[in-house]
Amino acid sequence: MELFSTRLALRPWADADAPALFELARDPRVGTAAGWPPHTSEEQSLDILRNVLQGPEQYAITLRESGELIGAIGLLTGDACDYLEADDEYSVGYWIGVPYWGQGFAAEALQRLIDHARDSLGTRAIYADHFLENTQSHRVMEKCGLLPVRTQTTDVLYPAGKRDVLIMRRLLVPHIERNDMKNSSETTLQSSLRSANFILLVLGQGISLFGNTMLRFAMSMWVLDETGSATIFATVLAISVIPTILISPFGGIMADRISKRAMMVALDIISGIVTLLATVFFALSGFNILAIAIMQVVLAVLDAMETPVVQSALPQIIGRESSTDLRRGTAIINQVQQLSQLLPSFLGGVMYGLVGIRPMMLITAACLMSAAMVECFIRLAKPLSNQDDTGICLLGVIIGDMHSATAFLLRKEPTVARLAGVCTWINLILTGFSSVSFPYIIRTTLGYDAATYGLCDGIIGIAGIAGTFIAGCFANRLKSQNAPSLLFVESLMLLPPAIAFLLPCSTQTKLIMLVFCTAVVIISVDFLNLILVPSIQMRTPTAFTGKVMAIISSLTICAQPLGQMLYGWLHAHCTVWLILLISALASLPLAWLAHPLFTHLDDTISK
Repeated sequence: MELFSTRLALRPWADADAPALFELARDPRVGTAAGWPPHTSEEQSLDILRNVLQGPEQYAITLRESGELIGAIGLLTGDACDYLEADDEYSVGYWIGVPYWGQGFAAEALQRLIDHARDSLGTRAIYADHFLENTQSHRVMEKCGLLPVRTQTTDVLYPAGKRDVLIMRRLLVPHIERNDMKNSSETTLQSSLRSANFILLVLGQGISLFGNTMLRFAMSMWVLDETGSATIFATVLAISVIPTILISPFGGIMADRISKRAMMVALDIISGIVTLLATVFFALSGFNILAIAIMQVVLAVLDAMETPVVQSALPQIIGRESSTDLRRGTAIINQVQQLSQLLPSFLGGVMYGLVGIRPMMLITAACLMSAAMVECFIRLAKPLSNQDDTGICLLGVIIGDMHSATAFLLRKEPTVARLAGVCTWINLILTGFSSVSFPYIIRTTLGYDAATYGLCDGIIGIAGIAGTFIAGCFANRLKSQNAPSLLFVESLMLLPPAIAFLLPCSTQTKLIMLVFCTAVVIISVDFLNLILVPSIQMRTPTAFTGKVMAIISSLTICAQPLGQMLYGWLHAHCTVWLILLISALASLPLAWLAHPLFTHLDDTISK
């Protein structure tokens, strides 16, 4: 059988191809990229041609007009490829001779063979793999619709030894029955979430967040003991937001240009060193609020740089083919983050009372260094860059990358920009309400003491954790079409406490209504988070993921102080019931306007 494309003809091999095969395969650049040694003679090429290349579904790539041989391509079954999961799946192997590189022949041949596998062979999925450093082959596969699945170590014939390869896959959906597709997705999802890469990422993030939260809690206690004012430390944290907003996009740029693993490791190591140096300084000089401020700002900047790295690494580890996969992976990350931030709040007070500030700082440094050691074993493909930055200064690279990311959001994928707007608006309302209104209403309006507020705040924290676990359990059933309903729930749940504060209800009734409805709002936001973030990740190409997630992170961080100032102003000029009503009405139009955005979002992502 012969297969034709615009410029190419894929045909079976013939013995007469041996001389032309030898001329192409003798170049070491071809074989080294594919893992086999260069051919040394026409006789060897003929032997390989007869014993390897003349098998079923193996094709010589030739120019359609001249018939000139330019490369090889073929399908492999499970007997020759250990990562295929079913009999109706194939792996593609191909190479192009050096004189024909850079002309798009590899992508054209690969696409034609994929079409043949889908239309003639009824293939469920097409796989391919490449060495991590082979960025050219990665671009070819990505251009033909293959997406990263996982990395694995494999034995290589040439040069002899073990090398890491990135496995990529394209599901040929029209030929998959619904139940089979679901079972295949479940199998792949389980393997992705149980992979060493994902486990190491979750473990590293959990340890790092535990240490950072422990340090923040200990510092707040220390400043309170030394100054008698919690406002001073809160001011330090607020000031640290400014450089965080400015530096976060730079972290996204780096995530798209250098190794994500190297960045995670380096950022945790630097954070650990900063903590150790601060520990030594405080041991020698004692309490110093300026030093605390500098330390917190530096750590906040480093943390802001790491956030887009992790967010862009997650789809690379799990794969982008299924929103369910990303939602479950995101749910697990969220659960670990919630637990890592909640546990130090329970343990921090006891430990601070027992050992003081400096041992807790040492614990934080040990956590950060341990996280870096764990992240050293994560295997990720190197980022791809289609830009030639030769002769361009660092500032020029930053400006160019941010311009390309902004153009992507505003022109090529405005849907992602709209999703980012939804995230920012939710953060504006939720942060302002939870950090200003919730404590103000309980402590000042209702007149409860700090212990009661602490109990209510703990209930909300538990609701947040419960929400992430519940949302994770329903990730396979969660659809983008559910987002408007969740936004309606978030809005409507603020109406009952508004009515309670408007009517002459008892203080206890108002408190119960406020806490219960706020808990439901937090849970609904947990569900929304599992729709919004994976949808953004799936619609964003690999080369833009870090930058786009960094821009969105900066927008949501900007929304936090704006929301706090907004609700502070509202409490100075409005009654409580009116503030609650305004909060509800502020999100209702968003739920209505967002309905067209989410209605067909899953379908457009699949396409």
